This record gives sequence, C-alpha cells and structure tokens, in this order.
Amino acid sequence: SHLASSEKGLLVVGELTNPSEIEWLRNNLHTIQWPIIVDASSGLSSLDHSGKILAFEDVLHHLPTAFTPDIVIHLGNGLCTKKYERWIQTLTCPILIFNSRPILSNPASASIERYQIHIQTLDWMLATMTHSTLMPWVETHNHTIRRALQDIQDIQDLQDLNDLNDLHTWNEVQILQQGIQSIGDSGQLFIGNSMPIRDLNNYVLDCLPIPIASNRGASGIDGIPSTALGWMLGNNRPTLLVLGDLSLMHDWGVLFTLKQHTLSLPFVILVINNFGGGIFGMLPISKEQDIFDSHFATTHHHKLAPITKAMGIDSHTAQTPSELQEALEHCWSQNGVHIVEAIVHREDTHQIRAQLRRYSASDAGEVT
Repeated sequence: SHLASSEKGLLVVGELTNPSEIEWLRNNLHTIQWPIIVDASSGLSSLDHSGKILAFEDVLHHLPTAFTPDIVIHLGNGLCTKKYERWIQTLTCPILIFNSRPILSNPASASIERYQIHIQTLDWMLATMTHSTLMPWVETHNHTIRRALQDIQDIQDLQDLNDLNDLHTWNEVQILQQGIQSIGDSGQLFIGNSMPIRDLNNYVLDCLPIPIASNRGASGIDGIPSTALGWMLGNNRPTLLVLGDLSLMHDWGVLFTLKQHTLSLPFVILVINNFGGGIFGMLPISKEQDIFDSHFATTHHHKLAPITKAMGIDSHTAQTPSELQEALEHCWSQNGVHIVEAIVHREDTHQIRAQLRRYSASDAGEVT
C-alpha cells in the first residue's frame, strides 16, 4: 500500500556481495523512474540512470527542503557513509529494507521494515516505481554538479594546453577519474576506503559497466591490497586498485607476496599519495592544528615508488595528468604487478571538495 500511494519515492542501493544480484539490478534498474542513491559498495557505481543522485553524500549533508521522500526502499546492506544513517533517523516516512542476507544491523536505530528476500524476485516492485516528484529536483541537482566538475576540469585543461605543470591544480578526484577511464572493457576496479570510495560515490561521472568491489572491513584500512589480489585471481580480470598512501603502508607485506607470484594479467595499484590521512580533514578536529597533523592526519614525508622499486616491482611516479596517463598505459600493456604513485597536495583536494559541496548546498531548493 505504501508503494501504491507513493508520490516521492526514493530507492537506495547499499552494499551488495552477490554478483548475480548486482548484474540483475544493472540490467533492470533502467526501467524505474525514481531517484536512486547508489553506494560504491553496491558494485553499481557505473550505473547510467537519469535518477542516479550525484554527490549524494553532499546532499545528505546539506539537505534541500525539496528532498523529502514519502517512502525509502533500500536494497542490500548499509552504505559507507554515516550521513545516511543520521539522515534516516530524521525521517517519518516508511523505510523498507530488502536484503538476501540475514543482517540485522541498524546503527541508526531507525524505524524500519526488514525483509530477507532474494533481490532478483523484486521485479514486481521495480514495476511500481514509475513516478516520483523528486525527479525534477534530481535532474537540476545533477546538472549543477556536472557543471561544477566541468568547470574544474576546464581549469586543468587550460593548464595542460599551456604546458603548465602546476601540482596545485591537480587533485584526487581527477586522479581517480583518470585511473578509472584507463580501465579496458575486460578490466575491473577495486576501490580503497577513506576518500577514494567517497570520491567514487560523489564525483566520478563516467565509468564503464565493469565489476567494482571494495572491502570495508573492521577498520577500513587494513588488508585492502590483499583483498584486491584475491578478487583479481578469483575473477581472472585485469585489475586496477585505487587506494591512499596509508592504506598501502598498512599492507606492505602483500607486496612481497605479489613479487613471488607470476601474474598472467596486469594488476595495477594506483596509490594516491597525499602524505597522510585525507579523510580526517573533514572532521572538526582538523581545526586543532597543534595536534591534527601528528595525531590524526599522521602526516609523513615518504614517497613510496622508490621503496616498491627497491622491492623489484615495476614502479612509477606521476605528478601531472600526462605523467599519469603515460604510466597507466605502460602498466596496462604488461602482465604482473605495477605501482603508480600519484603525488598530490592534500589541502588542494580539500578545497576542491569544499567547492563542490558549496554547489550542492546552493542548488535547487532551499537549504536547511
């Protein structure tokens, strides 16, 4: 009855671990006319749908009055952002969760209805999602975000045209987008935690319909390269792993394992080195400069490619888009493990993200 009477429905797709569910949704979500929040842990970040909400974490942080669903249908497990849990605590509309796994986690203690069911059996439900009055707002919002990202890209293109290698115009969002665009049709993406997975959630627009995976784990930082290696071997696909410098440093041991294996496909590790923990800059503690760098950002001054090169691993350092492109083309052309270290200033990317958040806060609808 909730579905039948809904005028402002919202679909949320959280973490999915069953490949058949991911593929079924990829093939069937095009039929619905509801806005969709697609979390990177769903494996569906490459979904091309007019209702897919760009920069959705920014939307949840700066909630427009126009964004008020009368029902939320949630497929799969939770999302990687706590903003979603905090947001659903404020809702008074029905929240229905459909998940094939018996997971009872509800950290927000929200009032929800939970159903354990195979998602592939929900074709009847998708057929009811034919109209939502939230769609015009989503289209306007997405246009705003696309324009903002294009403005940022135009600045970088102007730098490239004039052959100005200014490190301060390069940012982590651009590095991630460029890495993803380098993946071929037969490849796959394993996305690291902290900021890479959040940038994928918010600001990566163009992505081939390739397999995408992540490993949230217990702490979000340990064992990412090891998991990516296992996923590559299991799927037998060329693989790009994108992660931060601290994530790689927490799993140095796997590099020795990789060196001992003869891989029959390229395994490219793109490490974004901003010399510390970028995600902590989003927290209020970042204003406490006397303790922030040493105790939270864990700032360091190490370049990693020379270390991995000493291990005997094919390693490259990139500080411009052209250097990154050259390194990626080389890595994809040869089997085995490769390291590409992209050097970037953390503060410059913080400013880019802050600029994009301001676009979300000022687009269609009043901001609360």
